[in-house]
Order: sequence, then structure tokens, then C-alpha cells
Amino acid sequence: YHVNDAASVFAGYSKGIAPPGADSFYNAFFFAPGTAGTKPTPETTDNFDLGLRYRTGHIQAQVSGFYNQFHNRLASAYDPTLDQNVYRNLGNVRKYGIDGSIAYQPIDALTFYLQGSVMKSEIRDNVAIGENADGTTIYAPTAGKRESGAATYSWGGSVRGELGPVELGLTAKRTGPRYVYDTNLATYQGSFV
Repeated sequence: YHVNDAASVFAGYSKGIAPPGADSFYNAFFFAPGTAGTKPTPETTDNFDLGLRYRTGHIQAQVSGFYNQFHNRLASAYDPTLDQNVYRNLGNVRKYGIDGSIAYQPIDALTFYLQGSVMKSEIRDNVAIGENADGTTIYAPTAGKRESGAATYSWGGSVRGELGPVELGLTAKRTGPRYVYDTNLATYQGSFV
């Protein structure tokens, strides 16, 4: 929706599906008939976003908020005990946050650009990781934790200039901290004596 010649408001909704990739099947030599591995559940998402865009002769800016609800979130992680990547289903995961960017072009041959985002990720339930000898399920304490690999923030910028047929630019980006494990436990290096 165009508020005026320079500003507009936008909103969107999309639904996605991501079937398990071949990598997850190649991770296992054999799935016994009737086990969960023989009929993997696809990941589905409901995605919402809302934002504002602003554009004039020299400035272009945007800020938006997003909310993504994942069902059967598929993820992979390195298991140091097995010395290989393993795939797992995190169940319901939600991600939400804010993205923003601004570009400034004082003259045709020079452009400055800044962007940033802040994101929250939350695994809704504890994830099943195995079974006890008596058949009861073993759960990892993941409920309420941040999904591994999901950075808390990122920001960056660039400057680009044109000198006749030559274009020069400099780009930098900073990605914030993220967890290695879905349980959000610390990692350690070295050994204890």
C-alpha cells in the first residue's frame, strides 16, 4: 500500500514445504521396515512479514518484522562421538525478528549501504534422542532453547564507487553469536587434569 510517493507499507504470508534431502538418507545404510527413518515427515512453514519501505532520489530504506513457524523442523549437526553429521527433527520451532536496511546515493557514482537484523529462535519441545533399554524415550532438554546455528544478530555495510568502466567496493559483515548445540550448552576445548 502506497502511503505517499516516498513510503509504502507491505505485508505477506507464505506457506512452505521442504521434503527431507537425499543427504539424510545417505547418512544411514539401512532403515529397518516400520521405523521412523523409512517415512520421514516433510518440514512445513507458515511465514508472516510486515514492513515499511521508503524511497526518495538519494535514499532507499526498509524495515520489516517477520515470524516463521516451522513444523517438523529438519536440521543437521556434527556429532563428535560418531564423527559425522546427523539429521534430526526438532519438531515445532518458531523464529521471529526485525530486518532493516538503508542505501544512500549522494551521487550516481557512489553508494553507501547498511543492513542489520535481530532474530529470536525457539524450539518448542524437548527432542527425542533415543530409547532406554525398557523402551522409554530419552529426551534432550531443548524446550525453550534457541536453535543451533541461528545467530542472534547480524549487521554489515558496503560502499561502492564507479570510476568510468571500473567499479570498486568494500563490504563487511558481522554475524552475532550462535549455539553449537540445540540444548544451548557450552562447548569446551582442552583437557582437565
